[in-house]
Amino acid sequence: TTQILNGSVGVVAPVEVATMNLDYPMPTWAEKALLLYPCPQGTVEDGFAPDGSVFCSACDAGRYRDSFALSCSPCGPGRFADNPGSAVCQKCPPTTRSADQSASRSCIQCPAGTLCPSGTSMPLPCPLGHFCLAGNELPTPCANGTKRSETGGSAPQDCAPCEPGSYNALVGRSECSPCPAG
Repeated sequence: TTQILNGSVGVVAPVEVATMNLDYPMPTWAEKALLLYPCPQGTVEDGFAPDGSVFCSACDAGRYRDSFALSCSPCGPGRFADNPGSAVCQKCPPTTRSADQSASRSCIQCPAGTLCPSGTSMPLPCPLGHFCLAGNELPTPCANGTKRSETGGSAPQDCAPCEPGSYNALVGRSECSPCPAG
């Protein structure tokens, strides 16, 4: 308990505690962590042996346990753990996405018409004026003289030619401009 006496703050301990014989040196942080988290990263406590030692089981694929968690957690969106016993989940590489919304064991290729930045779980639609082939990291702009007015283009054929009386001198456009008079 805390005691304030004559303007000074002090701690008052019960007699039993004040007269205890303390063992030194005190345990290190690593030793304390081992008492709290007895299993290595990527595994969880799964019972005790007759001698009192701890049984540890590996986290399933798609799940992980770092050094300060008590249980296995699912990999979040855009991440995966392909092997049992993972201490961390990896980010899905560009052009892929996690196969599941959580507890993913793998990443799958983004379909045509979409983009998948690194670490995504949901593909993004290919932007206006472009098409996106399956497995491409960046969108491909529609050629000059063509346009793409909707998102999600998946092949060069999705870029439409400009209508008669209009033109497009630039690549990656969503609309064509009217031709000047003359």
